[in-house]
Order: sequence, then structure tokens, then C-alpha cells
Amino acid sequence: MLMLMRKEKSSVSSDLGELTVVYDGACPLCRRSVDWLDDRNPVVPLRTISASSTEAISRFGHIPNYGDDM
Repeated sequence: MLMLMRKEKSSVSSDLGELTVVYDGACPLCRRSVDWLDDRNPVVPLRTISASSTEAISRFGHIPNYGDDM
């Protein structure tokens, strides 16, 4: 489980850039988790992208096991 703690912004965050979280947009748990992440104040900016979006496909191509039943 990924846990992000609320923290004041520091000079470190500007050096790290941005993290991209690719999630299953059809999964209710995934969507709730992304909503939770979006409500936080992370040290590193987060960008959330649904795996089925055109942006995710153009940036990352085929995502192994995406859409397969677990």
C-alpha cells in the first residue's frame, strides 16, 4: 500500500518533478484510491491517468495484463 503523508512543500519537491499513476478507470477501488490521492498534498506532484485513456496509450503503449481478469 502506498501511503502519502501531508507535508509542507520543500525545495526537494521541485527537484523530483512529477509522478504518474496509471490506474484502471473501470475499477471502483482504483477510482476511490485515485480520489484519495488527489485529496492529499503530496511532496511530489502526482498526475493520475486512466489506463484506457488515449493519453496513457500514447505515452506508455500496451500495458501488460491491463484488462485481464485477475
